[in-house]
Amino acid sequence: MDGLKSQILTELNLSKLSSTAQRTYFNYLEVCKSPKIFRGEYLNYYLDAIHYFSNTGSDSEFQTRRTIQTYIDSLQDQIIKFRNSKESKDVYKTLATDLALNIIGTRLALLVYFENHPSGGRPIEAAYRHRKKTATSGNASQSNHRDKDLLGCSIAELIGITGLVPSRRSCMDSLWEVTNLLNADDPRSRIMKLSLSNMGSKNLDGPGRLQFLSTSVNEIYAPLDLLESATIPAKDLNLYTLRKFAGVKIHWTNNVNRHMLLSKRLGRWVLECFAMPMLLGQKLPAGMEQKYMHEVQHTYPTLFRPLDPGKHVKGLNKLMQRKFWCWCKACSVRRVTLEAIEQLKKETAHTTQDENCCEKKVSLFDPTLESEVGSKSKDWNPEVYECLWSRIVTLYEFQNNAKPWSFWVLFRDRRDTVQFWTFLFAAFIIPLTIVQVAMGIAQVAGTFLPKSK
Repeated sequence: MDGLKSQILTELNLSKLSSTAQRTYFNYLEVCKSPKIFRGEYLNYYLDAIHYFSNTGSDSEFQTRRTIQTYIDSLQDQIIKFRNSKESKDVYKTLATDLALNIIGTRLALLVYFENHPSGGRPIEAAYRHRKKTATSGNASQSNHRDKDLLGCSIAELIGITGLVPSRRSCMDSLWEVTNLLNADDPRSRIMKLSLSNMGSKNLDGPGRLQFLSTSVNEIYAPLDLLESATIPAKDLNLYTLRKFAGVKIHWTNNVNRHMLLSKRLGRWVLECFAMPMLLGQKLPAGMEQKYMHEVQHTYPTLFRPLDPGKHVKGLNKLMQRKFWCWCKACSVRRVTLEAIEQLKKETAHTTQDENCCEKKVSLFDPTLESEVGSKSKDWNPEVYECLWSRIVTLYEFQNNAKPWSFWVLFRDRRDTVQFWTFLFAAFIIPLTIVQVAMGIAQVAGTFLPKSK
């Protein structure tokens, strides 16, 4: 079993993970696997899937032979040989299909889309059918695969057609919707709107290349470089500012494509964040780009550690535990980060069954997260975050346009200085006015009271 695990880690380029992270990875596989399959059997099939979808042979050979359907056929033969039972072929076919899609979804950290839900089937199938209906004749990449069945695609083709994992192309398509969210009265937003519109231009020389209208730029900020103007400082957009100004809480997810998405759960806005960054460095199936995975990996320090705590975690300050009570911005950011990590540790406690059907507790907390958070943060840049840029801009505009969600936000929000000082003075003047009115009423009422002789 240990040799099999080391083979899997080596094939996925995860052998450099710490022993705790490696144990967490196999806990993740244990939780995701089908209950119909034994652990050792599942790991054997998992390793075989890694080998099967590796880029071996020419591209034409890969496109014609390395499809999901051919893998299911191969897996079905393995299951029949391994179990050596007299079940019907339909039973084996269903088991092989479910197992193959389970392995693919687990490896890509997109399992929920590949699972067969009793009410509505697999979400990946619904997404595939929807894209087939809306595919335009002018899009060659989609029209070539229009007649293909879902299982007749390779993994890279399936992800590309369904758009499950954001790419440069899908990002530029969504930018047209994002530009409508920008505030036209804000010069900074106008610059960002120009940059995003030109990123989504159909006349781009290549994906992700920023082309700007210099005449329009000169009307706003002639001396500034537009790319620099579109950059959002890390201190202006992070988990702390989203929580402080917009009341956004974090929601940890195991679906990598949901990272940095703003969504509403139980009536509250939450920021979805990928909980297992150790999967971002793994070797992907042939034909898939690592660009999106690298972008997600770079977001952690910027999102959770935008400010250096400096001397507040060293020497006497460390002895005084200043990071837990100091109200400076760096310490406040650190407390929000620690709270989010503690929340994840509680959520990742799972109960599974071992080979003897005995319950055991396992943890899916990824220790790689803490090391990623501790890295040096950088500003949000449209060239670095090509796939995630539309989500970043949406978060930034939502934060800037958010209404005060609590009374105390009015004291802490100093971005609008007029609002801050007006409310601050009102906080002192209104109570004094109330006291003055009460004293005046008491004085007038006192004149009507009978005087003692």
